[in-house]
Amino acid sequence: ELHVEQGLPLDKVVRVLDTRFGLQATKGALVRLLHRTADASMLAYALLLAQLRRSPTVTPDETGWRVWAGGHWLWVCTTPETTIHAIRKGRGFDEAAAILDPDPCAAAALLIGGGGDRNDRNGAVDRVGQAASSASPSIRPSSDPAARCPTWR
Repeated sequence: ELHVEQGLPLDKVVRVLDTRFGLQATKGALVRLLHRTADASMLAYALLLAQLRRSPTVTPDETGWRVWAGGHWLWVCTTPETTIHAIRKGRGFDEAAAILDPDPCAAAALLIGGGGDRNDRNGAVDRVGQAASSASPSIRPSSDPAARCPTWR
C-alpha cells in the first residue's frame, strides 16, 4: 500500500518498515514481491476487466501518475459492480479505448456524456453505437473511424 497506493518511493518504504516495524528489507526484495503479487493477480484482473467491458455504462477518470519519475496517467474505470485501475502513458482516446474494448472498431463507437468537458467528472462512457465523430474532441480518435472500420460505411 505504501508504494502502490500512496506513491511512496521504495527506499522510503524500506525505511518505514525498518523504523516502524523493525523489518529488514531491500528495494530489490520489495520489487520481487510486487512482481510476484502482480503475476498472481493477473487472472483476477482479466476477469474484472471482462466484467467491466460487459457493462452498458462505464465511468472513466484519469489523473497524473509518476512512473520512474516520468509522467503517466492512472486510469480508473468504474461501473456499479467493478472498478479497474490501469496506468498508461497517455490520457487520450487510444488509452481509454484499449481499456474499454480491445476491438478498435467497437471502441470507436463510444459516445462521451457529460457535455464532453474534460473537467466534468460526471461524464459517463456509454456503448451506444454512435459514430466517433460525435464523441468529445478530447478523446476523439486521431483518424476517421470509418476508414479504420469499413463496416461503418
